[in-house]
Amino acid sequence: MKKTKKKTDKKEEAKWAQKWVDYKINGSIKAKKELIEHYLPFVKYTVSRILPGLPAHVHPDDLISAGISGLMEAVEHYDIQTKTKFESFSNFRIHGSIIDELRAMDWVPRSIRNKARKLQTAYSALERKLGRPATDNEVADFLNIPIDEFEQLINETKAVTIISLSTPVKRGDNTNFSEIIADTNDELPADMMQKKDRKRLIVEAINNLPKQERAVLTLYYYEEMTFKEIGEVLGVSESRISQIHSKAIFRLRGRLDISEVVFNATY
Repeated sequence: MKKTKKKTDKKEEAKWAQKWVDYKINGSIKAKKELIEHYLPFVKYTVSRILPGLPAHVHPDDLISAGISGLMEAVEHYDIQTKTKFESFSNFRIHGSIIDELRAMDWVPRSIRNKARKLQTAYSALERKLGRPATDNEVADFLNIPIDEFEQLINETKAVTIISLSTPVKRGDNTNFSEIIADTNDELPADMMQKKDRKRLIVEAINNLPKQERAVLTLYYYEEMTFKEIGEVLGVSESRISQIHSKAIFRLRGRLDISEVVFNATY
């Protein structure tokens, strides 16, 4: 049975490898259309991973449409001579197009952005002082609010963390969290290879996250699971996973604010 499956997989790979040749070498528009249709599930899956962190008024069809634009751009720009798999190459373009659409909607109220900045500042100040990850109670005390209000604040601002993963870690720089957290088994783009020191600082920040937060990021970005799937693995609700994800991102951004002095001195 396993041998049959392997033969089927290889046959399927050969089929789509030929489609790439037909499009890129022979200019077949039909092959291009078939490639886009073949990889369309990537778009829908990406939307399914992002959607739980967004407000109810954001319609999935708008995000799917934006993701398809990213997929089409990826198909057009993909180099079949590269060692990077198309799945990895297209991921950032699909995700980036969806994030661009969200930015264009201007769907996060200024009040929520202000609350997100307060959270990021709290994590930054506390972890600089403590030299370790701050607990929920410590952050709540710092903000002078009850713990249940802190949890509500995390829920209100979780949408901002979706944008955070696609924003540069430093002004004027195109390196972002999603690229750093993404599977490092793939070859890194040349421009990222030139930023090893910055990458090291970000990797250290990720490694110093609390165990549960690090696990959520690993499952979300390495394994590309949805919040619902992660919840099933860890035995908690989807909304709880969304909260943990948000805390991890606020903590990362807070820590990288601390590292900004190092960035400025180095670059």
